[in-house]
Amino acid sequence: MSTNHDLNRKLRMGLVGGGQGSFIGRVHCTAAVLDNRASLVAGALSSNPQRAKDSAADYDISDDRAYGSYQEMLEGESGLPADQKIDFVSIATPNHTHFEIAKAAVDAGFNVICDKPMTFDLAQAEGLLMLLHAQDQQQALGAVQWLNGGLTESVQSIRQQLQDLLALLEVGLDFDDADTGAVAPELWLDPLAPLAERMQALLSSLSSL
Repeated sequence: MSTNHDLNRKLRMGLVGGGQGSFIGRVHCTAAVLDNRASLVAGALSSNPQRAKDSAADYDISDDRAYGSYQEMLEGESGLPADQKIDFVSIATPNHTHFEIAKAAVDAGFNVICDKPMTFDLAQAEGLLMLLHAQDQQQALGAVQWLNGGLTESVQSIRQQLQDLLALLEVGLDFDDADTGAVAPELWLDPLAPLAERMQALLSSLSSL
């Protein structure tokens, strides 16, 4: 059986983020290669250039494709022959950097897989979509799913524990009460708000998951 159908080879992946001391980058790498249809061949693994290059050995990335920044990786990979350069970029960096990296990768002609959230707001997402439509080639842009069954069960457990604690406090607040939405969700972050109100606000926030 051929690998990746007519392509008949593994997809070549470039990872941004995931250097020493990080977590989600390793998850992206493991997931990408799990079914033996992709391989990690290049990376800009940290915003610190030296750490980025030092981390390459942890992923078996060769020295000549261990880049000091994502800009350097996009430029370097763009200059390689089509049968050598990466097929897609996987972004596993802090949330506030996702848009700028995804935009640069799309602009350079690469497909992109990004850790959630893809962008911080709708305007940024629409900007990426417009950039995709402006390209003269077909490209893919996607974000990984994060709300899985295990997390859903955890959220439900947290809800129940908070409800039980509220009952112990005898504050008379019910998560299923129609008035729950009247409590501002962001209130739970306010250290000056009454404890019961903060807990009810947290329940309101959890209701959207």
